[in-house]
Amino acid sequence: MINKNETMKEVADLNMNGCATVKELKQSCSRIPDCKGIYFILREFTNEVPKFRENGAVKMHDGKLLDYPVDLLDSKWVDDTQIIYIGKTDSSLRKRIGTYMRFGQGKDAPHRGGRAIWQLPDSDEFVVGWRLVGPNESARDLENRLLVEFKNRHRGKLPFANFVE
Repeated sequence: MINKNETMKEVADLNMNGCATVKELKQSCSRIPDCKGIYFILREFTNEVPKFRENGAVKMHDGKLLDYPVDLLDSKWVDDTQIIYIGKTDSSLRKRIGTYMRFGQGKDAPHRGGRAIWQLPDSDEFVVGWRLVGPNESARDLENRLLVEFKNRHRGKLPFANFVE
C-alpha cells in the first residue's frame, strides 16, 4: 500500500509547470499556456473509495448521456494515488483543457476522454496540472511513458479516468 508521502512524490515526479482547481478553470483557462503538453487531474489523497454519482450530467453535442454505470466506475478506481487522469494535446493546452471544462459542465464540447471524473461529487475541487512539452517532443509519447510509469506503480492499472471502453 502506498502512503501519503509516496503519492506526494508521485505527483512531484510529474514535473508540472502550473496548476489550478477545476472550479477556477471552469471560470477561465487564460492562465494555461497556449502550447502542446500533458495535463493531469488530481484528487486529494484519501484512503476512501468515493461515492459516484449515477447521473453526472455528462452529455455529448448530440445530447446523448455518457455516464458510466457506477459498478464499472467502482471497478476502475485506483487506490493510493492522487492522479485520476492523464491527458495530452499536440496543439493547445489552453484549448484542450477549456474543452474538458465545458464538457464537464454539460456544454457542447467534444471531449469524451476522462469523462468519468464528472461523476465524482467533488470534481470542482480537483486540481488540473499541466506540463509543457518541448518543440522536439511529442505529447503522445510523453503521455504513453507516464501511463506506463503509472501502471508500473499501480499493479498494472491505468489512472481511474484513463480507461478504454
